Amino acid sequence: MSKPSDTICFLIEELKSSFEYAELTMLVSGYAKVYVFVTGSVDKSKIPANVQLIELDFKDYSYLESLKSISYAPLVIWEYFTNINKGNKERTLLSIYSELSRTRFLAKKLEVHLNELGIRSGILYSFWFGMLANASTFLDGTFYKVIRAHGSDLFENRMPHNGNIPFRGYFIRKSTLVLSVSKAGTSYLRERYSRFSKKIHYSPLGTRDWGTNPSNNSDSLTLVSCAHIRNIKRIHKIAETLFYCNSNINWVHFGTVQEGDPTLKTLEANLKRLKEKKPNITVDLRGGISNEDLMKFYGNNHVSLFISLSETEGVPVSIMEAISFGIPVIATDVGGCQEIICEQTGILVAKDFDCVEVADIIDKYAIIFDKSDERRQSIKNFWLHNYEQQNNFFNFKTLLSGLYRH
Repeated sequence: MSKPSDTICFLIEELKSSFEYAELTMLVSGYAKVYVFVTGSVDKSKIPANVQLIELDFKDYSYLESLKSISYAPLVIWEYFTNINKGNKERTLLSIYSELSRTRFLAKKLEVHLNELGIRSGILYSFWFGMLANASTFLDGTFYKVIRAHGSDLFENRMPHNGNIPFRGYFIRKSTLVLSVSKAGTSYLRERYSRFSKKIHYSPLGTRDWGTNPSNNSDSLTLVSCAHIRNIKRIHKIAETLFYCNSNINWVHFGTVQEGDPTLKTLEANLKRLKEKKPNITVDLRGGISNEDLMKFYGNNHVSLFISLSETEGVPVSIMEAISFGIPVIATDVGGCQEIICEQTGILVAKDFDCVEVADIIDKYAIIFDKSDERRQSIKNFWLHNYEQQNNFFNFKTLLSGLYRH
């Protein structure tokens, strides 16, 4: 039987993104035994043979039954008045209690499965700071509760309820380690929850080395963007920006449309305007693509510039992938983007940018940087020292191994 230090339990709501599966692959390479606990969808065909998958659900959950327990009533009341003091009157006592009771129910389910598997101690590693991570903190002290935080699950001002994530301080207190993928997130958590600052650490993700983007033999630029078409990604603003560009540009976008996206009509109008009035701009909307095929695209087709004009971000894996090929980036200064976009790797623009100004930057880039192989190697070197997957996973595992020495 594996020692506790050779075993890890990977907790994640659902496995769907390529970088989530990449994390699982790294865990499999670093631990003798990996258990994956999910509460949502998962493509079982992508689960390695030596990984045990455990699916959790709420089938037996009863809100009325949960009301019989009043042990957490003081915590619920405290959270309720915290919301009131922040001006949030939407969350009722019952809704707050419901959230905590579902978390407690999930914790009990998790504990039952761990007991059935004979796991009495070890690391419970949650990839997102959500309900499953919160549930893990209810397990006793024989477990190390390690929680990773990204962007949407970290910065409370992104929450719809007036900048408050319910019980956040309580669950940080009950955790063992909280690992932010960005320095910005680390600073944010340490300042907001200063009494727990010693358990909050910076632990970036990374990407693997797929090669180098080929040189440009054309007089035109190729711009690439990669994201779901949804409001916070502001793909419609890329189309609007390109209207003001004078260079010959081929814009390639990878990503599907999120159902009901409120920016879709604006995007369609901007695309129509480009088609009718800008013969120097061609648009190639590729839709969804597998991560492997995207990497092959970067390896076989010159990309002049990767562009991201998002409203919010953590540290985008899509940008890590681009700079791993030596592709320069233009991105908005949001979340942890300033950590990955610097003078060496690209250009940051303000969150509330002016499309004309960004277009001017793109046109100037066309003249100065596109055919500089030296600059592209410098970008790849930055990636190698900061976001190479093996290096960052080694540091992550070293941090976790240190838990067994205390």
